[in-house]
Amino acid sequence: MNYMMKQSPKLPHFILLICLSLLSVFANESRAESEKQQQVERVRFFEEHVRPLLLKHCIDCHGPKKQFAELRLDSRENLLKGGESGPAIVVNQPDDSLLISAVKRESLEMPPDQTLSSDEIKVLTTWIEQGAVWPDSARLADTKSVDFSRHWSFQPIQNPPRPVVKNISWPQNDIDYFILARLEAEQLSPSPPAAPATLLRRMHWDLTGLLPTYSEIETFTNSFSPAVSQATVDKLLDSPHYGERWGRHWLDLARYADTKGYVFFEKPTFHNAFTYRDYVIESFNQDKPFNQFVLEQLAADYLTDELPHETLAALGFITVGPRFKNDTHDIISDRIDVVTRGFLGLTVGCARCHDHKYDPISIEDYYSLYGVFRNSLQPIDLPFRDQDSLSPQLAEQAQKIQQTAQELNQLYQQKHQKVLEDTHQRLAEYLTVAQSQRNGPDTVKFDVIVDGDDLNPEVLLLWQEFLDLSEKNEDPVFSLWHKLAKLPATNFQPQALKLLQHSVQNQKTSPTEHLIADHLLKQHPQTFDDVIRGYASLFKQIDQAWDTRIVTAARPGQQKTSQPFPEAKTDVLKAFYSPHSPLVMPLHGYTVLRLFPDRKQQQKVKELNDALDQARAAAPAELAQMLALQDAKQIIEPRVFKRGNPGMPAQAISRRYLQFFDQVSAEPFTEGSGRLELAQAIISPENPLTARVIVNRVWQHHFGQGLVSTPSDFGIQGAKPSHPELLDHLARWFMQHDWSIKQLHRYIMSSATYQQQSRSNVAGEKRDPANKLLWRMNRRRQDFETMRDTLLQVSHQLNLTVGGKSVRGIAATANKRRTLYTFIDRQNVPGLLRTFDFPSPDVSSGARNSTSVPGQSLFLMNHPLVLNAARILGEQAHKSPDSQAGIRQLFQSILQREPTPDELQAMQQFLESDQVESPPAPVIAEWEYGYGAYDEKTETLSNFKSLPFWNGKQYQGGNKLPDPKIGWVFLDNTGGHPGNDMRHVAVIRWRAPETMTVSLHGKLSHELPQGNGVRGRVLIAGKKVLGPWTLHQKSVDTNLEKIQLKQGQTIDFVVDIAGQLGFDSFVWSPEIKTQSLALTAASGEKTEQTPARQWNYSRDFRKPEPVRISPWQSLAQILLLSNEFQFID
Repeated sequence: MNYMMKQSPKLPHFILLICLSLLSVFANESRAESEKQQQVERVRFFEEHVRPLLLKHCIDCHGPKKQFAELRLDSRENLLKGGESGPAIVVNQPDDSLLISAVKRESLEMPPDQTLSSDEIKVLTTWIEQGAVWPDSARLADTKSVDFSRHWSFQPIQNPPRPVVKNISWPQNDIDYFILARLEAEQLSPSPPAAPATLLRRMHWDLTGLLPTYSEIETFTNSFSPAVSQATVDKLLDSPHYGERWGRHWLDLARYADTKGYVFFEKPTFHNAFTYRDYVIESFNQDKPFNQFVLEQLAADYLTDELPHETLAALGFITVGPRFKNDTHDIISDRIDVVTRGFLGLTVGCARCHDHKYDPISIEDYYSLYGVFRNSLQPIDLPFRDQDSLSPQLAEQAQKIQQTAQELNQLYQQKHQKVLEDTHQRLAEYLTVAQSQRNGPDTVKFDVIVDGDDLNPEVLLLWQEFLDLSEKNEDPVFSLWHKLAKLPATNFQPQALKLLQHSVQNQKTSPTEHLIADHLLKQHPQTFDDVIRGYASLFKQIDQAWDTRIVTAARPGQQKTSQPFPEAKTDVLKAFYSPHSPLVMPLHGYTVLRLFPDRKQQQKVKELNDALDQARAAAPAELAQMLALQDAKQIIEPRVFKRGNPGMPAQAISRRYLQFFDQVSAEPFTEGSGRLELAQAIISPENPLTARVIVNRVWQHHFGQGLVSTPSDFGIQGAKPSHPELLDHLARWFMQHDWSIKQLHRYIMSSATYQQQSRSNVAGEKRDPANKLLWRMNRRRQDFETMRDTLLQVSHQLNLTVGGKSVRGIAATANKRRTLYTFIDRQNVPGLLRTFDFPSPDVSSGARNSTSVPGQSLFLMNHPLVLNAARILGEQAHKSPDSQAGIRQLFQSILQREPTPDELQAMQQFLESDQVESPPAPVIAEWEYGYGAYDEKTETLSNFKSLPFWNGKQYQGGNKLPDPKIGWVFLDNTGGHPGNDMRHVAVIRWRAPETMTVSLHGKLSHELPQGNGVRGRVLIAGKKVLGPWTLHQKSVDTNLEKIQLKQGQTIDFVVDIAGQLGFDSFVWSPEIKTQSLALTAASGEKTEQTPARQWNYSRDFRKPEPVRISPWQSLAQILLLSNEFQFID
């Protein structure tokens, strides 16, 4: 009993513990069940309320397709990550969440076009309060990732086995097996071989852009065999015109032009762009290995010890592009684009503002390449191409060009040095203004004009960026700066004192911060501007101490006595002299306009640029200079620009190749700008793109379409290859054959695929109407260049000189050069070229459009180029012994064949039915429109010539003004414009139709406020009678009575520029009258009045008489307009 009594107190306690445990278990289970139920409710709340709201208002701008401000709202992870302004939400804390303040319009204003209702805002607030639940199954958009490694063009180039085919008799080389295998799989058969004449025409056009002669076709047809075919290909590949044809293809990719586009402070003409064109032509003629061709165009300046001096012209591939108003960032973007699309078939330029939407190219990749070209500079003093000894006259010209270039370069260097010195001396001023503008509008795109003594606006921008980066990077030197900058101005002094004292007294403060805080305390800062001045004074003290330390360093053999330079002070120097500091920004970190922001100095730059342009323009081809590149001596390391904005630099990155292709090149570029390392990565055998891209381009120009129909886009959005195994086979074969383009031509052109005829058939059109499987050869129309060239060729006008300066006036009758050598003005591409699908020289073009528009037909029917060729051919045919011989001559010359009997009969009938009527008596033209040379000493006019070109409104020298030969002279129905000097004065001439007495009335006027006016005279029968009058915004009557003239004598109305070219348009509409005469009849009974005659310049102004076309010329033009001439095959 006692025992029981002693133990009884413990029993209830034990039982209590058990009971409590059981209660705890039940409570936990109940709590878990409750939380589970809450989670289900929160998920339902998200699905029913939050998700629809985000889809409706947010995802269009902040989803997988668009990420304004780098913010995505399509997952919880993205919300927590945030964008440029930080995380979008703070879990359980809606009041601290940027998303809530934005939809309430307390910070940002989102959505921008529609305010959320209070209920919708409450939904988001409740959701964040409850933990921002976002179920794993919830996706607001398809965020499925792409396995880029599986994309066909990103995989290593394979060496596929030759396919097995049923028709083993058709293939002539391995290419045919790949083509035939696909055809047989689609139950198609290849077409029969083309006729020898067709094949030879195809070969000539493909390789030279010209046509074979009739005799060449006869010989080839009569001796046709595979060996003869191969020998013909070899002969054409050895022709100097091969390089012209394939050089033109490459120039499309290189966006070649002879001008820079819109530029400031310099003339738009390159003057020496043709040196790159000549390099390209010569490279193709030499069969330069393509990998070497790429290497030279990117890095020839690295290889001067290995290559001939003139190879520097290869760098024109980079430099011959547009200049975008001197915008450095746009120029570099263009260079990245031409390199990556031209060589790699990748649109890297799409990653300028954000990661590429489709391809594995990040914004970091873009700015890695940006750094390469940012540090690749075109020197002002360009190297001369020809190093041979020069004549004294040429040597003097060359010296003048070099001297002017050196003066301009010296001006830039001196100005840059002055900017650096001014930045150092006025450091506090710059930092003060830069700090005040940090939260202002973005002015990076603005070019500001200032007075000479003002702060340089570009340096201010650089200091703003410097301060922004120091804050983002948490630079310890500027930690106090940014803490103090956040203090309110109203109570700045006591709070600043407290903060600085804490930094000095705190033992955990770094030595650098302690140094700065101690110095600032001694300055007793009252405002933040005092802090800025304190930073500037500290830096200058330390900088001076460092300079003194260097000057007083121990000499060799002396013992060092000085203490190590304090680490804290070194940190300050490193911060202010960091690579992105304006104190060390190299010259190429500035654009010209921003280096010279005041107009007075800008005028000096303009004058020297004009002088350099004039010297280069006057230089002959022997003094051609190459558009070379060189690496910057001081490298500017690249940074990512947020959203492509140069005013928002972000993290620093290294210069390197595209990171996805790290099997090609994984290491940062360290040699100069990195262009050589970039080139080596592009031509690496491990690169899956380069060989594929170039063999596809060659295939495209042989067949009219590539195996990949998007030749400059091998990315995800590009077309898939029609024959992927064949593409890999050709790429592998190409590399194994030393990257030889000519060998590739031989391989392709010896295939049965290439030698097929182009006729269609029902089975092929039904199964493969686009002929992607190549069951026949594609029929191709001549491009404009070859059409014009062959027009001149068949009419025996073509000048076959290879290379040299560009020729202005593509439609000028005097221009007989191949169209390749036409001067291309970026801002004014001839309309004739645009009509015939000439590609824009502003961008790299991998393929040309092929359109059919009325303007093309009108050109072939009416243009003087075609009419002149038809006239020459018609006149030659007309001299034949008889009409049949003449017709055969036309067919042989134009179509390189004999006419069929039906054609011969039809042509003869045409000649018989279209006989030319006797031309009417020529109309005597009293008014003539021309120009001449006026001698002021002898007061005589000589060398009068009619203006040769009628543009539909006026007479002028050629199809463009100013004409390259006679300048600005033109005449219209109200007056006109004189030429550029006294050898090209404007002359309105009236010629007396018979002996008569006339009177002259008129008014000469100059109306424009600019310029210095014009000078006018009137000459009668070659002698000056009236004038000279010099008029500027004035007019003068030009009247004279009783002028006696013999038949054929002239009155010349002469106008010149009065010594200065510019704004010299004049108005002059003279009127010439005879007097009425009273005549007595023979009977003496009546007196009759002979009416006065009158000639008025404006009323009588006329267009040229139409040129009559002979039947033979019409016959020649019919053949020139035929599809047989205009199309290959």
